[in-house]
Amino acid sequence: MISRYPLPWAQRVADLAKELSAPVRATAIASRIYAERHKFILRVRTYDGAKEWVENAAAQMTATPFDAIIAEANSAGHPAVLVAGEFDKAAEPFHVECQVKVPRTAGALAQCAVMLLRDCEEIRLVDPNFDPAEPRFVETFRAVLALRDPTARPPKVLEIHTERKPAFSRGNREHHLRRTFALDVPIGSKLRVCFWEQKPGGERLHARFLLTEQGGLQYDYGLDEGGSGERTIVTLLQHSLWDHICRDYAIPSPAFELRPDAIIEVPGQG
Repeated sequence: MISRYPLPWAQRVADLAKELSAPVRATAIASRIYAERHKFILRVRTYDGAKEWVENAAAQMTATPFDAIIAEANSAGHPAVLVAGEFDKAAEPFHVECQVKVPRTAGALAQCAVMLLRDCEEIRLVDPNFDPAEPRFVETFRAVLALRDPTARPPKVLEIHTERKPAFSRGNREHHLRRTFALDVPIGSKLRVCFWEQKPGGERLHARFLLTEQGGLQYDYGLDEGGSGERTIVTLLQHSLWDHICRDYAIPSPAFELRPDAIIEVPGQG
């Protein structure tokens, strides 16, 4: 977002709604914005107060481009500017696909979540088969961390949620987790790994997710790399489902069981 105002952007939009819209519509606009703040990712951009906002926005398209700019008019004919009421909402760039099929490589699996990962403070990977002794899982974990802004603070939450197998050995799992990930986890952060179990009569751990505080993705075939030519479907979670899944993997969980010895923490040394 580009802003020359000292107020938070959401408050500024609410103020503009009051100035430019009927009272009922202004209230609806403000309520919608505050209710869905999790959907917005802030960007710090430069703003030239001597130019109109559309000119400022268009100037950003070379360095840090928007997907599109929506304005009342496009007198300069800039290709990125969409005129309100005159563009097809079902077509790009306004329309965004929420489901894609990608190669099962670490880079492709992580890249799907680049918008979520770049500035997030919380990362949770959910895969019942996650194994720190298997490179196919390790490389995806590293690719996910690599997409964070290198200038950002260490993540406040960094977690892996997996299934406690019948042959679970805490000592074995802790050995592999520390040996594999200690240097990947940033100093000032820690990796927490939870080994969940099915509750009697409850649901199984099956689905695979990447979750941040801003949203999440579901991966059909897992967070591990596959063989040459393999692909998987990745789906953006609706907010209500994302919220439900986040609660499932909170402690305590309404969906799964977690024994006292089933949480392993790895302090960051990277």
